[in-house]
Amino acid sequence: MYDNWRSFSNWNPSAQFIIFLTQIEESQDEMDETITEILIFFSNLNIFNVNVIARNEDNEDEVLSKSMFPYDAWNHCGKRVISIELLDSCVLEDGDVFVDEQVKGKFQDKFPNNLQSCPLKVYARIFEPYTFYNSSTKKFYEGIDFQIIQTLSESLNFSTEFILQNKTLFHILQELMENDVELVVGGIDEDPNLAQYISATRPYFQDELTWCVRKVDFDYDWLSFVYSFRASTWFLIAAVSINVMTFLYLYERYFEKKKSSFLKIYFMIFGVLFNQNMGRTVGFCENRHYVVFWIRSDNFQYFQGFLFGKLTLPRSPHQISTVSELREKEMKISGSVSIINHLNKDGKDYEYIRKMFDVCYNEEECVSEAASNPEKAVAISRLHTFYNPRIPRNNLFCFPREQNIHSFLSTILTSKNHHLLRKFNPIIQKLIESGHILQWAKNLDFQRKIGDIKKRMQEKKVYKLSLEQVKGPFIYIFIVFGIAFVVFILEKWVNIYFPLEISF
Repeated sequence: MYDNWRSFSNWNPSAQFIIFLTQIEESQDEMDETITEILIFFSNLNIFNVNVIARNEDNEDEVLSKSMFPYDAWNHCGKRVISIELLDSCVLEDGDVFVDEQVKGKFQDKFPNNLQSCPLKVYARIFEPYTFYNSSTKKFYEGIDFQIIQTLSESLNFSTEFILQNKTLFHILQELMENDVELVVGGIDEDPNLAQYISATRPYFQDELTWCVRKVDFDYDWLSFVYSFRASTWFLIAAVSINVMTFLYLYERYFEKKKSSFLKIYFMIFGVLFNQNMGRTVGFCENRHYVVFWIRSDNFQYFQGFLFGKLTLPRSPHQISTVSELREKEMKISGSVSIINHLNKDGKDYEYIRKMFDVCYNEEECVSEAASNPEKAVAISRLHTFYNPRIPRNNLFCFPREQNIHSFLSTILTSKNHHLLRKFNPIIQKLIESGHILQWAKNLDFQRKIGDIKKRMQEKKVYKLSLEQVKGPFIYIFIVFGIAFVVFILEKWVNIYFPLEISF
């Protein structure tokens, strides 16, 4: 019978059910026992708005209407049916019908705004920024979902029992369908495939599912000092140098008796540009002085360029940031079970993703693995990567928003057609319209940023340069020393075989 009712398109367990007992009980007590059994049967199906009409042989002319109120003090918050109430009676006398409302005001809402501190079991998974968990006190203490549950509890006067999720989401949903758990929170995206088995509150906060991969490391190129300046800067330096050299060369050629070579003028101007003095020397060893100057000035400027260019403006290789690159790089794909429903997009990229997708039962482990493995990508909530302190954010890169898998609205899952849903939704609607939920999110973001700043200030790290970082300067030094050594050998060879006689 119940399954047939649920199959109706207009099925509503919160509607009023009227049950008429055709069998006349022998006594008032037997009638109450029968009514109690009927109410217990329906309350086990989470149907509480039931009125039973019955008669007994003690007074066959009287028809009684009785029901129970689940949040009455005697009925243990709907878990038992101990106390039933007489709503009204109808008496037939001499062909006339007399209706008497025995207890005035009893035709009230079965679910009042005061739930008498009745407990509700809430399954919560640790999923920042929706739920924050303190491992030392073993209690949930903050988060968007936590704040909403607290507000509902204060508004309707019920107590909450937060239960830490130690099972997979699949097993929790199974318990939810079996009514072992009443609410599930923790950044939950409502699954339309489960709509016929579970219910959900109205959505209240937007989040995104995106791809996250390992952030690429800096590329330590030994020519990084060249990249510290743009091509236009190098061109301007060369143009100014050539113009000044040409001017000095022409000046000495036409106005001075002693003429210098163009190469010598070049080294002089080059020394001026780098704040180095270059005096004139006499003799065949003049070229060696030029080379020594070149080594000294270039290396001095090179180390400055290295420190500023490499440590403050480091270069990095190409960062994977599109879905198509996941297929091109043949990366391994992972994510939670709930993400599978959003991978049914067209195209070769998502065809590859569906083929390579590996279900991840522990999202934190998968994200940590993706942060250390450049060949792996994981699908996860963008906000969760910001707020989860156990995720290595410094090594993780999440795709831009145009590459999102899915934008979802978080909600609170309940058992199918939970009797308090119609109480929850108006309160959540008021929280949305008043801006409380957005304000909670802003407060969490502000706390996160302040925490990051404090953490950086407390960290007294000494950043040590690795061999890969400093190999560039040494390569450059050895190249220049090699050139200087070749020039020195040539000078010695010329000095031996072509001696120069100087007379004073």
